[in-house]
Amino acid sequence: MNKQTILISIVALIVGLGLGFVIFNGQMEMPSVGSEEKKISYWVAPMDANYRRDKPGKSPMGMDLIPVYEENSEQMASDDPGFTISANVQANLGIKTDLVTMQEFTPLIEATGRLTYDQNKISRLQVRTQGWIEKLYVRTVGENVKKGDRLFTLYSPVIATALGEFSDARKGKSAALKRLSKGRLIALGLSEQTIQQTIKSGNLSQAVIFYAPQDGVVTSLGVREGSIAAKNTIAFEITDPTNLWLIVDVFESDAADLKQGAHTQIIGQNDDIYHGMIDHIYPDLDPVSRTVQLRLNMTNPDGVLRPGQFFTVNIHGDKEMSLIIPRSAVIRLGTGNHVMVAHDHGRYEAAEVELGKSSGEQIQVLHGLKEGERVVTSGQFLLDSESSFTGAKLRILQRSPTKMDHDSMDHNMEDMQ
Repeated sequence: MNKQTILISIVALIVGLGLGFVIFNGQMEMPSVGSEEKKISYWVAPMDANYRRDKPGKSPMGMDLIPVYEENSEQMASDDPGFTISANVQANLGIKTDLVTMQEFTPLIEATGRLTYDQNKISRLQVRTQGWIEKLYVRTVGENVKKGDRLFTLYSPVIATALGEFSDARKGKSAALKRLSKGRLIALGLSEQTIQQTIKSGNLSQAVIFYAPQDGVVTSLGVREGSIAAKNTIAFEITDPTNLWLIVDVFESDAADLKQGAHTQIIGQNDDIYHGMIDHIYPDLDPVSRTVQLRLNMTNPDGVLRPGQFFTVNIHGDKEMSLIIPRSAVIRLGTGNHVMVAHDHGRYEAAEVELGKSSGEQIQVLHGLKEGERVVTSGQFLLDSESSFTGAKLRILQRSPTKMDHDSMDHNMEDMQ
């Protein structure tokens, strides 16, 4: 056998072995008949379940699309409610759940309040007849005054005449005339202090001095020195700042739960905490903001609090046992509220819920869930989109008939008879 024949035989042997290896390896990799390997149904964006494609790619946010696999025949035939998603999709969506619990619950209304002066602590000095302001002892708004401090002097011919009549009546023997003449001075706006000081000075035809009726701060000044004061002019307004009102705006939806005397926690801008009770609930509703106002008293003996300051007000309700879920689990829609209920083996179901009061990050569930169920608190909006896409039905729990329902049914039966 020559060298050429030997070389050809060696090459043929190598080619034969290679083909055999390829065929054997291909048989090993071929899927067996009846394999349960899942097929990819579509690709979805991790942050937008409505963005779907039939091949891999990038989402509008630049993230890799996630494969969603077809359900196998056993899952497709299942009568379980809701829909199923694979474990890797759950991980990519960042799904988190929390337990539905029955616990003691204290409703909390969060509102905002603004400090104002106590309207019961305001005194107004009114000029009740035309006169001239000869002198002002207090010239600016915001000045502090004490009861009995001089405020201004007023000359009025009418007051001068009335003082003369009172002086003459005091010299006479008629007690009735004395009472009538003094009553006229009081009707003209003169205080007892002004009357006595004027009589004591003997200058009945001169200007009279008006004095501060209480301690406080000047919150309004309606006259100027040397000017004419018309009849019924409010010359001074003096307010006692040692007690203030906190006017709180509460949304219409929370107004039904307000009670006079309810405990409140008041938090200032520097996290200063005060406590108070609801003193008054105003009957009207603001047509623009759709809020109801309520009033709280806040003592201010050291003058630290100032009208115009804003506070956060937490109004606590009565404790009660309730089903509680996190507020983050609720999907609020125009047609109602619902949550995503998490079942075993990656199955989820949309459930309609009726909500009650809230407190911080918790909210009361009146109807639609059972104790011990789990609700989705993160990723629920993507699951809700998936639920709508797959046509999964919304779970609506039937209410237990109430006594009123039974009475209505009995009444209807009587009408049919």
